[in-house]
Amino acid sequence: MEKGLSQLELAQAVGVAQTNVSQWERDGARPKPRNMRKLAEVLEKPVAYFLQGDVDPRPETGAAVEALVSDSTVLVPLIATVPMGDPQEAIESTDTFVRVTPAEAGRCDYAFRVVGSSMWPFFWDGDMVGVQLAEQAEDRQIVIARLESGDCTLKMYRQDAATRESWLEPLNKSLPKIRQDFVVRGVVVWIRKMLPGGKLPGPT
Repeated sequence: MEKGLSQLELAQAVGVAQTNVSQWERDGARPKPRNMRKLAEVLEKPVAYFLQGDVDPRPETGAAVEALVSDSTVLVPLIATVPMGDPQEAIESTDTFVRVTPAEAGRCDYAFRVVGSSMWPFFWDGDMVGVQLAEQAEDRQIVIARLESGDCTLKMYRQDAATRESWLEPLNKSLPKIRQDFVVRGVVVWIRKMLPGGKLPGPT
């Protein structure tokens, strides 16, 4: 109403059906993360504007959103585990978001926390990384890849320029290279290091 938009006009601007907007208005459904971000852009509101009446930000409640964001930050989907199948489905089904800077949000499609020590010493257990959806990568890029076994992993993508053979390589040199069949699901575009005491730095 503030923008003078009809349901149809708003739906067209966001890129959804008019019935979606109708359901959002009636609380019959919640916008998917990518639609919520677009909705915020079209209506010139922070994403938190659409969440404040819906979220308990106290961490002990297991709230859906880690923190309400200010106008200088943006929410992106936080996937608890690396997607096993279609990453887009995992992004759309998550109810968890993380606060990032507009610059970080503009480069990534989702974020997740690193688990394990296979990428030591650069990636620590608990670090947060931003991932851009991709099915291809360049030599020495850090990627999310789905293995033949169905498991997903964070590793360095390697490719021999002469033979075009590709493999996955842990930064932890005590672990072996992965040469089984795999599919690239995304490329890491930023990282936030875990601080001592288990704290992630906020956006600056």
